[in-house]
Amino acid sequence: MHEFCIQAHFSEIELPISDYVTDLKSVLDQSMRIIQAMIVGGFEAQLLACIFCKWSCRYSSK
Repeated sequence: MHEFCIQAHFSEIELPISDYVTDLKSVLDQSMRIIQAMIVGGFEAQLLACIFCKWSCRYSSK
């Protein structure tokens, strides 16, 4: 259902039911937090991968 709301928003299609307008507002409000969490998670994953790689390279040669 959220996919429909997002697709309608980007296609500039008028939503047929007023409940969809409320749902779209909710989805758009939450989308920024979701995107920010994905960015933070990506940075943390890369940081942890980098730390692990350095650690494993340091101790695998011994």
